[in-house]
This record gives sequence, structure tokens and C-alpha cells, in this order.
Amino acid sequence: MSDGPRVWMVNWQPQHELGVRDIENIVRLSQGRVNAFRTSELANDFSRQLADSDPEDFILLSGFLPLNVIVTSIMLNMHGRINLMIFDARERAYVKRTILTTELGGSLA
Repeated sequence: MSDGPRVWMVNWQPQHELGVRDIENIVRLSQGRVNAFRTSELANDFSRQLADSDPEDFILLSGFLPLNVIVTSIMLNMHGRINLMIFDARERAYVKRTILTTELGGSLA
């Protein structure tokens, strides 16, 4: 593992193995089937796991939409920014994007 930013993968599934093989420092936040309706429990679990995340870390969007929303909200609240890795199906590669709280036109306080 290198010393670069970590990549927090929201939900790992076996089919992701090939697509992420060249990405370093992946941390799996959840794996397989997850009950997306247990939002409070998921938010607590993800918050605990993300407690030692850094502003430079990335979120690799994967799995059910509610899980991605929860993780993105936690990271944005913690760091005032989110760094996303979004799969570009046409290019068959992940694209990195950053959004700052100041770009959202409001306060998260």
C-alpha cells in the first residue's frame, strides 16, 4: 500500500474486482448485500469507519444509492469537500471529481 489518499469504496461486490485492480489504498466500507433501509445504523457504522479519513481521500461510488448518499454526506460534513471517483463506462475508467462546500451555495453548519 502506498502513502497516498485512501479510496473509500462504498459497497464492494465481486464484479468490482477487475475494475478496481489498479486502484491503491482501497478501503471497503461495506460488502455484498446491505439493507439500504437501515439508514441510521448504516450512518453510524460509516461514521465510525470514516472517523480517520482525510480531506484528500476519495469516495468510490458503488452499490445502492442510499449508501452513497450517506457516505458522501458524512465526508462533506467532516471535511467541507468530497473527492469522488466515478466510473465512466465509455472510457472504462474512473474519473476523479472534487466538490467543495463553498461551491454548493449554502452552509452545512
